[in-house]
Amino acid sequence: MGPSPEVRAAHVAANEREYGEDYGRLRWLDPEAAAQAEETRREIVASCSGEVAWACGGTKPHYGPLSPGCAHCVAGTWSCLFVNGVCNARCFFCPTPQDDSGDPTTGQIAFRRADDYADFVGRFGFGGVSLSGGEPLLTLDRSLDFVRTVRERFGESVHLWVYTNGMLATDEAMAALAEAGLDEIRFNLHANAYRLDGVERAVRHIPTVTIETPAVPEEEARMQRLLPVLADLGVKHVNLHDLRVTPHNAGHMVRRGYTCLHGPKATVLDSELAALRLIRQAASDRLPLAVQYCCFAYKNPYQARGHRRRWCPEVMRPSETLSATGAIRTCAISASREYIAALVAGWEQAGVPTVAWSVQGKGDRVHVAPELLRGVDPAQATIALSYAIAATVAAPSYRFLPTKVRLNDRVEITVERRPQLANRVLPGEQVADFLLLADQRPGPAVIPAALADLAPFELLPEGLPPYY
Repeated sequence: MGPSPEVRAAHVAANEREYGEDYGRLRWLDPEAAAQAEETRREIVASCSGEVAWACGGTKPHYGPLSPGCAHCVAGTWSCLFVNGVCNARCFFCPTPQDDSGDPTTGQIAFRRADDYADFVGRFGFGGVSLSGGEPLLTLDRSLDFVRTVRERFGESVHLWVYTNGMLATDEAMAALAEAGLDEIRFNLHANAYRLDGVERAVRHIPTVTIETPAVPEEEARMQRLLPVLADLGVKHVNLHDLRVTPHNAGHMVRRGYTCLHGPKATVLDSELAALRLIRQAASDRLPLAVQYCCFAYKNPYQARGHRRRWCPEVMRPSETLSATGAIRTCAISASREYIAALVAGWEQAGVPTVAWSVQGKGDRVHVAPELLRGVDPAQATIALSYAIAATVAAPSYRFLPTKVRLNDRVEITVERRPQLANRVLPGEQVADFLLLADQRPGPAVIPAALADLAPFELLPEGLPPYY
């Protein structure tokens, strides 16, 4: 089920605001072309049915297994450290300027010392750690320090990988990274004109070599020819992305004449179709390397869920629960103190764990786990739902509730609780439908019309999104 007409209109309006003058210069799909493009996509997907698996609610098609690093991303146990913000490549699709030579950062948190970052990894239980940029090999000594420190601290319990454009992938650099404990290295082929010399060197030293590159429409034929070559070299995984349109790169997208898709962020139709055809080719030829499509439709909701789940426990209150999207869900019952006391007595008598409810204020309000909403008399109580998300910030804004988390005697980080929807009254006749919505199992989503406003907080999207 795709977004409602109202949500689509909101996406279009937001895209128009974000891209400003470039919005009118970009090529957008009209309804007829969108229908034709969706039919083309259906044909591609159908032609590789049985050979391709679909992870994460059908948003991540892959031939062959996901890499260990990608598995951590899917599980929400991945931390990406941007070890620098400078790059020696000039990729037309780069979403942001690469001109920041500041400290390594993740989630707005700066880490000058590798030991502090290792404390962060341990405190939040990450099982996968990557170094990105910029270009990590431009600051090789810094990158080696972080890789070595994390490896020494956590041994084989953490999977470590680095992203690179490959321009500085010398034998010495690859050997040094391997010695420091690197498990995997990922090459953006387009950034280095599809040269494979760095890839060849990496295969000699590093256990897992992956290609991670956008599916550039003009280079689809080249990638088709390269897939068997990469397999012969010993590359184990190819991760393809769709091109994303940002205010920084929109001019390039205009000049290349790409067809753009509306959504929470604009993406390139031609790129998605190229990625799916490359997966189909790998499956058809039964190549001995895995190929997956890691698209914005996966990254936007599923990576966000992983981050939220990581920070939410720091700011959650007793009896609050996490939704499937990683949002903090508060179910509040307001009634007379006598009625609340009677509810609590009934739960105690039934042996309901005390973590499932928390009496608030003067005893006339109680926060409960969703299942305790069953049996509440709507004539005597008001039920209201609220949602919030958690995020790390460089410094507290004090617009939201901050929580300090001390990593060591040098570093503390701030997690903010950000309200998203407050005190949405749930009439008694909607309780049963809400409980079904909050307990969705994998498969086609069932969204009662009266609860459509809650769906973004309760349900992750299924499948590749419709074109519009």
